[in-house]
Amino acid sequence: MNIKHALLHNTSWRVLTMVFTFISNIIIVRLLGLEISGSFFYVLALFTLIGNLLRFGLESGIVYYATMQPTKIANLIYLLIFVFLLQLLLAVVGLNMFVKETQNFSFSWVVLFVMGNLLIYTVTAFYQVKKMYKSLNVVAALLAFMQTLFFAFLFFADKNILNKWGFANSLSDGVLFVMSIFVVIQVIILSVYFFVRNKDSFEKSTLEKKLVTDLFKYSFINFIGSLLLFLVMRADFYFVEKYCDIKSLGNYVQIAKIGQMALVFSGLVGGVIFPYSVDAGEAFASKIGFFCRVITLIFMMLFILLLIFGKFFFVWLLGADFNLMYSGMLATYLGVYCLSLNIIFTSFYEGINKQKIILVANFITLLLILIGDSFFVPQYGYMAAAVIFSLANFLGLIILLVSFKKLSGAKFKDIFFIRQTDLAMFRLR
Repeated sequence: MNIKHALLHNTSWRVLTMVFTFISNIIIVRLLGLEISGSFFYVLALFTLIGNLLRFGLESGIVYYATMQPTKIANLIYLLIFVFLLQLLLAVVGLNMFVKETQNFSFSWVVLFVMGNLLIYTVTAFYQVKKMYKSLNVVAALLAFMQTLFFAFLFFADKNILNKWGFANSLSDGVLFVMSIFVVIQVIILSVYFFVRNKDSFEKSTLEKKLVTDLFKYSFINFIGSLLLFLVMRADFYFVEKYCDIKSLGNYVQIAKIGQMALVFSGLVGGVIFPYSVDAGEAFASKIGFFCRVITLIFMMLFILLLIFGKFFFVWLLGADFNLMYSGMLATYLGVYCLSLNIIFTSFYEGINKQKIILVANFITLLLILIGDSFFVPQYGYMAAAVIFSLANFLGLIILLVSFKKLSGAKFKDIFFIRQTDLAMFRLR
């Protein structure tokens, strides 16, 4: 599959997944209300952080080395089964203490949610290696649709039905139960389908010690970069939760959720760039400018829509209590745009094994957020967190841009200004 077809399959179905996820998020907010939904998504971010810690960046190492050595896929799968058992043990021990503190969530559903999301990343890595984007995203879209229907059923029928059936001890626990079950179903379907499609191509070979060492070394560097990026996207939650009221937290969490959805397109493109840039040489850099130009154009159009409709849209969509979102979205918009380009450059640097650039950019971005939020959020509230988020990510992008210019010789106009010839990229032959 060439890169044009890969992009088509990795975006068309994933756009549907994003739409269903967005609708699910709206229903969850409506189900839980402002105060509970803010706390729910805040705790969910902590669960996601735990999952990211347990992943250790192995999914990127899988894509890189399985693409370089496709005959080792079967061996890597056997290795990862052992790693998964270790991750499960660590999850059970670590989450047991954490869930006791929250008391709102069942331990079983938390473990399923964390481990299910962890396995999604691992399974997706093998699909990326085999360029199986269509089947990967069709399954994700269908299950996202089914999950949306189930949340709609809870909203319009009886939101406490899972509590009555004994599956949950609270409404938020019921929501987590649904999310956990659907992510596990997705893992099972994708795993079985991948095995059926590729079982004849699995070759028995020895797994050299050097490959294992290189895999974990590459994964560790990626892990640090991914952890820094995760904290860049969510560290401000801590300061808003600590220094602001419940209404501000609820609004800010939804600002971040919608901002993260705006990153989906960049994530889709990055998911294609990474495996295609592995062993492609630095000449692949010319394609990065095209993707950045397209993303810039998209964000310009979205910004115009936000200016025109944003003040009324979020209140209509989520309720009257979410009247702080418009100003917050405007303040974070620059940061979300910079993060979108960050994802593109990150995918490229991972593919050519220059991850230290990513570490520097993400570390400085996070440091600025932590310092800025600690000084200004106590006094100026959630808007300070929003502005600092944008400024910090702008500086992080500058670092990546300077490195990219040195590597490729590209000019700023090659990255930011759309060309008429760019439209030819979307013509499939």
